[in-house]
Amino acid sequence: MYKILVAGSIAYDHVMAYDGLFKDALLPDKLDHLSVAFTATKKFVHFGGCAGNIAYTLKLLGRDPLVLGAVGGDFDVYDQWMKKNGIDTSTLFKHQDQLTASATIITDREQNQITIFHGGAMSFAPQVLSVQDHKYDNINLAIIAPDDPKRMVRLAMECKDMAIPYIFDPSQQLTSMNDVELRQALSGAKMLIANEYEVELICKILGMPKENFQTLVPTFIETYGSKGSSVVSPEGSFFVKAVAPGKLEDPTGCGDAFRGGVLAGLQMGLGIEKCCQMGALAATYSLESPGTQAHTFTLDEFKARMAENFGESF
Repeated sequence: MYKILVAGSIAYDHVMAYDGLFKDALLPDKLDHLSVAFTATKKFVHFGGCAGNIAYTLKLLGRDPLVLGAVGGDFDVYDQWMKKNGIDTSTLFKHQDQLTASATIITDREQNQITIFHGGAMSFAPQVLSVQDHKYDNINLAIIAPDDPKRMVRLAMECKDMAIPYIFDPSQQLTSMNDVELRQALSGAKMLIANEYEVELICKILGMPKENFQTLVPTFIETYGSKGSSVVSPEGSFFVKAVAPGKLEDPTGCGDAFRGGVLAGLQMGLGIEKCCQMGALAATYSLESPGTQAHTFTLDEFKARMAENFGESF
């Protein structure tokens, strides 16, 4: 089977729940001198990071991810988890004297989130890690997910030079990229995925409306959380509904699960609308579970739920 290259962050997620609403604790006229505290009622530590989360969902969907990322000396427990789930960790670069990246995430009762991210090993020595360091003739698809921004742009250029189709997923690293870097990364991409807020940032950085994104990248997916996603592509324009969850557990990692579903569908040769339907369902499985790598399903269960929600499976 061909592999899917998944480049991005590997992190420990410290996830907390806040029973109130952030908006009730924030005073608009005091934001210039902000000092606020939230008392969490629950805390869990999960395996996370965009690359780790995407790879996890890809394995559930029967795909074979090749993860490219930087980890620290505290990675051993996470390493055991990835190997237990059949994810190859041989391509990860380990900085023994650095910590693995970490995210501290607090979620209020309406699923709003505040996240603080520390890059750790991910942000150390951006020149390390290269697609060229590994055998790539068995890779037919890639995603460049949030990582050190300089490395993201370089890896995108490497994929372009090697004719590896790739999705560019800048997400929270957008604010660290300038116009030239973002254009470079998008100019050879197969697809751009971003949420509503990120789309506004991209428009601001590039100085263009989203209607012009196709001058840079052929397929553009904008996600709206529980409202679904829109697609503009050479196959046409579509709106893909979200899949209603059986329960609301934790929104952390839903976007990564969505990307895993889209990637799996693309490698299977499915149309972009069907790929986004797979992404929507994968995101809901994540939403119904705590953390980012706790959702489980068999392929038969996934196909049955696809048919139930979209009229047909794949």
